[in-house]
Amino acid sequence: ADEETDEPPAAPPGRDPTIDVLEGEGTKEFDSQEASVLWERLGFVNRHIPGLHQQLCTNVSLHGWERNAKKLAEYDAAIAEGGDSVTPFVLMKYQLSAVLALTKWTILGECGFNCDAVGMGKTIVTLALFAVLNCYRDWYRAHGQFPGMFGEVHHPSTRV
Repeated sequence: ADEETDEPPAAPPGRDPTIDVLEGEGTKEFDSQEASVLWERLGFVNRHIPGLHQQLCTNVSLHGWERNAKKLAEYDAAIAEGGDSVTPFVLMKYQLSAVLALTKWTILGECGFNCDAVGMGKTIVTLALFAVLNCYRDWYRAHGQFPGMFGEVHHPSTRV
């Protein structure tokens, strides 16, 4: 029997995580840390970014801008039913590291690029970044500070 682990896979199947993965100057401070530490530093100790799906259904075709109520209900029903077609959605560790680096750059008003190789998840990293920043905006409005490692960051350009 396979042991369950809290750590996400190192890389997508068939990909070598040592080649052009989001490791480099931008993510260097985060690359050696465990996923649980990265989640804590982001401020999401429950290991979920609000605004991102927690599960995916592989047997119902649905695109992000779907408006057909019947298809949306079919997808929701498939998720609720569970089974082999439902799989947890988990950011890979290197994607989580990239989200944290991009969040840091954004909060500190710095610039950076996500120039990872094809197929490594730049789109999902960008969507996760948008979800994080949306959550951070709401958190800042409610608490007067950012969550996670950014709790002490205050500067005049912080707009909510």
